[in-house]
Amino acid sequence: MGEVMLTIWTQMNNKYFTRKSRLAKKEWISHIQSNAVAGKVIGDKPYIDEDWFVSHNNPCPVARPKPTIDLLG
Repeated sequence: MGEVMLTIWTQMNNKYFTRKSRLAKKEWISHIQSNAVAGKVIGDKPYIDEDWFVSHNNPCPVARPKPTIDLLG
């Protein structure tokens, strides 16, 4: 069995959720404590097993606009 790499909740929100659908810190903690999401609460911060999350939820990373250069401006 390999190592578990944990990702802080804010990075999970930024990567997999739009601004309006992001989970609050207390929601992440609740999901971890109820074993609905694999992760750990360290101190007061929730960390999520990103590999587990991706394999169980089929999320798509949120598309971010790419910077463009205005050559005519």
